[in-house]
Amino acid sequence: MTYSWADRIRVVFGRELVTVWRTKTYLLLSVGFFLLVVAVALTSGVSGYVPLVLSLLTPVELLVPLFAGAFGYPAIVGERERDELDIHQTYPVTRGEYVLGVYLARLLALLASIVLPLVVLVFAVPLFGRAATFLPQSTGLDSPVLYLRFVVLTAVLGAVTLAVFHLISAVARDARRGIVATLVAFLVVVFGFDIAAVVGLGVGGGEASAALALLSPNGAYRNLVLSLTVAPVTASANVSLVETFMSTFVLLAWTLLSLTATAFFVWSSVDR
Repeated sequence: MTYSWADRIRVVFGRELVTVWRTKTYLLLSVGFFLLVVAVALTSGVSGYVPLVLSLLTPVELLVPLFAGAFGYPAIVGERERDELDIHQTYPVTRGEYVLGVYLARLLALLASIVLPLVVLVFAVPLFGRAATFLPQSTGLDSPVLYLRFVVLTAVLGAVTLAVFHLISAVARDARRGIVATLVAFLVVVFGFDIAAVVGLGVGGGEASAALALLSPNGAYRNLVLSLTVAPVTASANVSLVETFMSTFVLLAWTLLSLTATAFFVWSSVDR
C-alpha cells in the first residue's frame, strides 16, 4: 500500500500530538499563561481594545518565545536521546515530512495555549472597560477587529519562534545541551537584536540600528502590531509600508530557513 506525502505527515503529526497531550507540563504552562495575561489585563485597566494591546504587548513578547522554547526544544532531541530517530529512519518518511509533522503538532499545542487565553480577553473590554484618557484616537475606531489582529500576529510570532527552537532541538545532541542552547537562543531572539540596535544608536548608526531591530522575530512582530493595531486609531501615526513589508518578510524568512535547516540537521548523519 502506497502512502502519499500528506498521509505520512498526518501519521507523524498524530503521533506527536499524542506525545504532547500526554505531557502534563504543557497543560500547566497553558494555565499559567492564561492567568498571567488575565492578571496583566485587569491590573493595567481595561480601557479599550488598543490600550489592552499596549498593555499585553511587552509581556507577550517575552512569554511567547519562552513558551515556544518550552514546546519546541524537546521535540527532536528527546527522540534522539531515546533512539527513536533511528527507528524513524527505517520508515518511508523523508526528513521534511518528519520535521513538518512534528512541527505542526507542536504548533497546534502552542497556539491552543497562547491564542485561546487572548481570545477570551476580547470580552474583558465590554465587561470591565472604562473610557481611555491617555490615548489620542478617533471615536469609534477602537474596535475588537484591531485586537484580533494582535491575536493573529501573536500566533504568527509563536509559529516563527517555534520554528527557531525546532532547529535548536535538531542541532542539540542531548537534553542538557538543548536546554542551554534554548536559553541562549531565547536571549538572542528576545533581547539580542534590540541591544545591538541600542548600541548602534549610541555610536551614531540611526537608520541602520532601526533596521537591525526589525531583523529579529520580536522586532518584526512589534513593528507589525504597532502598525496594524495601534496606528489606525492614533492621531499622529505614520505607518511605513517599507517597514511593514520588511517585517513580514523577516518573519517568513526566519520560519522557512529554520524549518529547512531543521530538516537538514535532524538526520544529518544519514543519506536520505
